[in-house]
Amino acid sequence: MVEALSDKKRAHLRTIRSIGNRMRAGSALIRLWSVTVVAALVALATTNPAHARYAWLALSMALGFWMLDAHFSRQARLFRRTYEHVLSLPESEVDFDAGTASVDGDETSFTTVFLSMPLSAFYGTIVCLIALVRLVLARG
Repeated sequence: MVEALSDKKRAHLRTIRSIGNRMRAGSALIRLWSVTVVAALVALATTNPAHARYAWLALSMALGFWMLDAHFSRQARLFRRTYEHVLSLPESEVDFDAGTASVDGDETSFTTVFLSMPLSAFYGTIVCLIALVRLVLARG
């Protein structure tokens, strides 16, 4: 028998889903800003040999954006798991708390998310391109 969702549980699930969606949107914005800022710094580094040090700043910014994106992605994963957990509980056991401690585990640790394939591919490519530009600038 399928249990019908009460208004309180439905509103709680909607709130959790909304928070997760905001975290995913934040992650997407971080990726857009990382490309914009890093590209601007790399462009500045390549215009004049005196500005070559800006490639190092671009590298540090890329790593900083990577860490921030990992945080947002981790939070999105945790809220997705919280949503699934609350959905599976009967209403009598739901505590209407939006905390994620009950679903936090090794597969959602910061390091796991930081080194995940999507983030590593995206930011790894950016870091490799910065290193390549830095290498070309050092030889030129």
